[in-house]
Amino acid sequence: MKRLDLINTGLEGVHLIEASAGTGKTYTLSLLFLRLILEKNLPLEKILVVTYTIAATDELKDRIRKDIQHALHILQGTKPAEGNIGKIVEKIQDKKKAAISLEYALGTFDNAAIFTIHGFCLRLLKDMAFETAMPFDPKISKGEDNLIEEVAYDFIRKHFYTGLPEAFISYALSQKAEPKVFVSLTNMAVPDMKVIPDTKRPDIKGISQEVSKCFLQMKKQWDSHTIKELLLNAGLDGRKYQENSI
Repeated sequence: MKRLDLINTGLEGVHLIEASAGTGKTYTLSLLFLRLILEKNLPLEKILVVTYTIAATDELKDRIRKDIQHALHILQGTKPAEGNIGKIVEKIQDKKKAAISLEYALGTFDNAAIFTIHGFCLRLLKDMAFETAMPFDPKISKGEDNLIEEVAYDFIRKHFYTGLPEAFISYALSQKAEPKVFVSLTNMAVPDMKVIPDTKRPDIKGISQEVSKCFLQMKKQWDSHTIKELLLNAGLDGRKYQENSI
């Protein structure tokens, strides 16, 4: 592995650049973009930049536009030839032609092909609607989240609002059994997992009655101080478990 030389790295073939967060990926891409315009005489619309997020594309567009303007000002003599942009400009033999290329790039910057992956695919499908046999205005789904949320809400409406015991609902709410909980469960599923619908619904009412019966028995024992006395004599930490708190 060798350190990237932004000024002299070849612009032919395929290059893999390894970079972590905050190491200047936007800065690097912008300067490579500038070099393609100046050294390869590529018009702006012939250069494709694809990144991950909308925020990243906005940042790239802003940075590339500013670097093109900076290089043009150097060629026009209104700014000193400093930094990497200055070094790139100094390499150019035909300064007049370079200035014309940069002016054209700024004038046609709205045509810059700087996209997210989804955005590039959508643009390609629109531009090649006949070749791909796609509608003229295709829609690309951003994921399954909306569909999964809809299923989660349907599940809650179906199972939580059909005469379930109050105690069960209270417990479910105390455990934060919200739609987002069921959505998160789907993320734990193995992709090829086969889900078989369970037609036998648990006897929630019977279980709730059994729980209530046990609770009343415990309450009776509590009122008779049996459980309280066992706790006080169990050797618990007296600083935390005092008689009035128990």
